[in-house]
Amino acid sequence: MRRGVAAIGVLLACLAWAVPAAAQRAAWVRPPTLEDDARAAQWVSFSAEQGQAWAQSMLGSMYEYGRGMPQDDALAFAWYLKAAEGGDLGAMFRCGLMYHEGRGTAQDDARALDWLTRAEADGSPEAANLLGVLYAFGNQVVEVDEARAVALWKKAAKEGVADAQFNLGAAYAHGRGVDTDSAQAARWYAKAAYGYLDMGFRAGAERAVGALEQLRPDHPDLPSLTSILARGGAGGEPPGGPAAAEPAPGEAPPDTPREAPPGGSGDAPPAP
Repeated sequence: MRRGVAAIGVLLACLAWAVPAAAQRAAWVRPPTLEDDARAAQWVSFSAEQGQAWAQSMLGSMYEYGRGMPQDDALAFAWYLKAAEGGDLGAMFRCGLMYHEGRGTAQDDARALDWLTRAEADGSPEAANLLGVLYAFGNQVVEVDEARAVALWKKAAKEGVADAQFNLGAAYAHGRGVDTDSAQAARWYAKAAYGYLDMGFRAGAERAVGALEQLRPDHPDLPSLTSILARGGAGGEPPGGPAAAEPAPGEAPPDTPREAPPGGSGDAPPAP
């Protein structure tokens, strides 16, 4: 009975905290406040201590982003690990990411690979994207396999992960793990730009448009940043053409494969 009451309390306390930004703009929904965060933290902490994986994952998110709890990567990781061991999919991905980055715990390529592989197998598109990055570059425990990287990015891109869409565009633009195809490169770069805007991540959208600009000499009808911002994430299927131009010598290419930014691309914490 206590667990049932706790679950109801968490639902009520977290309602404003979890409402999407678009819904918050509606007149009948107020933005979350510090008081909301503190109230949510009390209920989430209670449920997490009772061993509920979803609450442990949410508590990890609160510590990671300093929402209702002091920002603390070590505690965030500790709670994510408990939740991951309890089968929470989002926590599995966060553990893999934090092991990969060495954030909140010691950097460990083997454990990162283990958690990301498990999360991807259970259906996490974010894990599929990051696994793709690992296979694209390789490390001490992962051999470079560009074809596998592309397969993983395709899987995540079709689920709407903007970073994976960007990475897939780069693969097609430069023929890495797949035949060069500027039409597909333009398509996925544009999707990534719109996807980043949907998440409120303008810098990501600008980076995707920068990659599109390299295709513009052969495709003057590609969308500009202004037109993409005006459409506000409406999506698009721009035409393609011959291969994209390579970056100037010594210049970092604007389409280097991307990992999922810590906590997603916006300011709000990710859903557990």
